[in-house]
Amino acid sequence: MADAASFAQALQRHQTRIEERCIEFIRDRSLAAVRALVDHSPAQTGRFRSGFRLEVGSPPIGGGELPPDPTGGIAVAAAEQALRSGPPRLVGWHRVYIRNDLPYAGVVDRRHRVMQRALAELASRSS
Repeated sequence: MADAASFAQALQRHQTRIEERCIEFIRDRSLAAVRALVDHSPAQTGRFRSGFRLEVGSPPIGGGELPPDPTGGIAVAAAEQALRSGPPRLVGWHRVYIRNDLPYAGVVDRRHRVMQRALAELASRSS
């Protein structure tokens, strides 16, 4: 019986480590995606860059508008905070949403192909 119990404990520790590594991978890739989107977005006033929102598990809903930030640092910091406060178990990480709800975000994206460039760069870094 002791062998079965210690095997079960070892399995549980291994599962916990795998979950932790998966969550860390999702956090890293999600933050890299936000940074790539922010870095590749046009910045005149910084309002578009600060408009990106990240949420774990469900789409971002509303939330106060962040102040304009031409560097995009505020949006990245908000994304980091959302990732740090995500669920403690892997099951809650099935989806990470990134969106920009500014009324003109779609036009900016189509004109500048922000997402395509950002995601292409992210893909090239991952390979």
